Amino acid sequence: MDVQDITTVLVFLVTFLLAYLATRRRRGVPPGPPLFPIVGNLPQLASRDVLGRLNGFRKTYGDIFALYVGSELTIFLNGYDALYKTLVKNGTLFNARPRSGFDALVVKNPGIIMAHDQLWKEQRQFIQAAIHRVCMNNSGEALENLVHREVDALVEEIGEIDGQFDIKDFINVAIANVTCTFLYGTRFNFGDSGILRAMSTLRDSTEDTMTVTTLCNCFPALGKLPFDIVGAKKIIVRYHKVVDYLRQFLPKSEEEETKGEPTVANMYLDKVVECVRDGRKNTFTHQQMEITLFDMFGAGTETSANTIRWGLLYLTQNLDVQERMFHEISGVLGNKQPSYAVRNQLPYSHAVQLEVLRCRTVAPLGVPHSVRRDAIIDGFLFPENCTVMTNLHSVNVDSNLWQDPDLFHPERFLNEALDEVIVPKHFIPFSVGPRSCLGETIARVEIFIFLVTLVQHFKILPVKEGFSPDMNGSLGLTWAPENFKIIIEKRKH
Repeated sequence: MDVQDITTVLVFLVTFLLAYLATRRRRGVPPGPPLFPIVGNLPQLASRDVLGRLNGFRKTYGDIFALYVGSELTIFLNGYDALYKTLVKNGTLFNARPRSGFDALVVKNPGIIMAHDQLWKEQRQFIQAAIHRVCMNNSGEALENLVHREVDALVEEIGEIDGQFDIKDFINVAIANVTCTFLYGTRFNFGDSGILRAMSTLRDSTEDTMTVTTLCNCFPALGKLPFDIVGAKKIIVRYHKVVDYLRQFLPKSEEEETKGEPTVANMYLDKVVECVRDGRKNTFTHQQMEITLFDMFGAGTETSANTIRWGLLYLTQNLDVQERMFHEISGVLGNKQPSYAVRNQLPYSHAVQLEVLRCRTVAPLGVPHSVRRDAIIDGFLFPENCTVMTNLHSVNVDSNLWQDPDLFHPERFLNEALDEVIVPKHFIPFSVGPRSCLGETIARVEIFIFLVTLVQHFKILPVKEGFSPDMNGSLGLTWAPENFKIIIEKRKH
């Protein structure tokens, strides 16, 4: 064998070894589809219907399967049992957040959503207490009064519209007003370009983040190049535009706390001043205040606004459901304002809200988790610091748990007499465990009161009889419906 033959054999062996190393799974991790060199499972995951593709993997590989996005191992949890075992029974072990190559580039301060350890504990405990003080005093009356003000303003604003229109911006401003009032003590007029631009920028950034994160995981060196080939800088610019916009509503000094009703921002500033005065080492700083409130704004507006829009979309496609809601609301309330407490007297309307949350889970893949150390769940290895995705949507459309899960059927949440709501333990649109949604109570109140009030005042119709809009939606921070138009007719009581 001459030198050229030896060189050829060596090149072949090295190439084969590299390909093998790039396409093998770590021993013990959950099963998954075969890997491609460099990009991992990205080709199999690429689809407009990501949730459908994940459901296909679940059927093939089981409730716990693993995908590689580039070199990044991501383990997907599907079904109620898998989520309960990890997020509840092993909640402390799985309450960390992953730190990817993209995070190192863009997310310098994790805020509250992506925080863990002491930062997360201190921030969550404080925010929970602040929200309770601002929103939940008098058994939640403060929050309901705030929601009533905004939904009443919405009813008045859209009541004079003649013909078809897109309600998206109206809903966005109304929900942003609820969130920004208890966070910052400020609200906006309908059509306010500043708040609408901030919300649009935030959504664009979250959608682009998914793409850039994938590129960084597949090609880590791209993030280290001097020029912005992956587009991370564009996301940073957008991110800071929203943070800068919201900064103007922050209190400038602790003395502002005495002006008007207390807000989360005022309480946070008091905490910062108190900690500085006492010389205590903690996580409360002016910068942390900005980012934590930014997180609360983003999560608090997107979730409720998009769920309400999904609800209206379903009601235009199920006019019989809408009429049954109105008959119930009219018989119990007449023209009186609904409260969340009255949901027990409006079981069908409450069931409609729950069915919307089931069919279009607020955040279908939740927020990424990570594991603090190597763990074994159901015989599978969860390596330390791997990314763990919780497929909440898989639970809420599981045919083993729900009959005809693809149908919009509010009665599934009612007893046989149809006069009482029954919520099964596997209904988890806001996740479970210590890192479940911080604003779940607020979102439930908002969605219920908005949907009931809109049906109470208007008949909500599709632009054309029998028209079927796109129901796939788009995935970003939350699952949002595509833009659609409706026609409204005032109800006669």
